Amino acid sequence: MKKVLLIIFITFPWLSYANHQKVNETKNASEDDGSGSFFDRPKVEHCFSQKQPSGWLQNCMENLAKDSKQNYEKQYYAFLSKVESLPHDETYLVNYNEFLSSTKSTKIKWDDFVKDECLNRAYLGWKDSPAFYINESACLSYYYDLRADYYAKYQKIKQLKK
Repeated sequence: MKKVLLIIFITFPWLSYANHQKVNETKNASEDDGSGSFFDRPKVEHCFSQKQPSGWLQNCMENLAKDSKQNYEKQYYAFLSKVESLPHDETYLVNYNEFLSSTKSTKIKWDDFVKDECLNRAYLGWKDSPAFYINESACLSYYYDLRADYYAKYQKIKQLKK
């Protein structure tokens, strides 16, 4: 029984990924519902393409999540700094104080959402298994990258330029 569970723990991440690839190959691009988008990214595919043991894959995915979070934090603080450097009047940003307060509040709520959402996704695998951490890391990386892109693009809005 232990051997069977060990084999499942080792192969589950690749099976999840392979099944996701097969499903996506049969979908028309216009039918894409966004499912599995955590794995449809070159940096995630890089970890799976190495065909290393699940411990290596888990480590690779955890490093991606860590890098994504660092970039997310960097983009957030750059955005916040830019907003805080604006004059506190309606010349650049209407409702400056409310916007600044809402931005800080939203980050806290986003961080909580990402943590809970990714744990929820991770629980699709056995708790504390490589599959658990791989799924959680893929999810974290996806959402942190998504929000980092949001902050990077938001800074380009004309009203935020000095």
